[in-house]
Amino acid sequence: MKRPPNFKLVVESAISQILKSKNATDFYSAIRYIKQLPDAKECASHDLLQTSQEGGSCCSKTALLVALAKENFITDMKLVLCTFTESYEGNSLIKCLLERYKLPALPSTACFLKYQDEFYSPFSATQIKTSSIQSDIEITPMQIGNFTRRYCHHFIKHWLVIEKLHHSWSVEKIRQIKRECCQILENQI
Repeated sequence: MKRPPNFKLVVESAISQILKSKNATDFYSAIRYIKQLPDAKECASHDLLQTSQEGGSCCSKTALLVALAKENFITDMKLVLCTFTESYEGNSLIKCLLERYKLPALPSTACFLKYQDEFYSPFSATQIKTSSIQSDIEITPMQIGNFTRRYCHHFIKHWLVIEKLHHSWSVEKIRQIKRECCQILENQI
């Protein structure tokens, strides 16, 4: 997998100034600094200044990186919202959970950094296989939060229809199963 380019933080904008005050002088040191900030489960807002100081979801942290790149004149780095399904083939506990609920997989959305047609996720514990991405749309850092939640809701609803599960499953039930899966994954760490 290619890595996005490293570059010096040269602009004196608010985000760059905050990161420079934390000894992040280039893109890679900014990634390291942001990575150690606390994680949030859901993307609650698009306040990137808050994310740069207090942490946030993987989505908000990735949006922060894209905003930082754009501030520093790196225009070919994009923030994309991807849809995919996860079957958890490598995790027997979650696989058993899906089998118990008679689900083939779980629909998911996530934000990634896209550079030269490659997806990059510096804050996700597991890297997604590009082949499992069903669709991706470019979004702005300001679209994280409400827009990404609505998009995820519509994707799950659509997936339920495609899988012919919409009569017995709801978006909220799928989210509940996803929370169970997250709990299993957290307990395995």
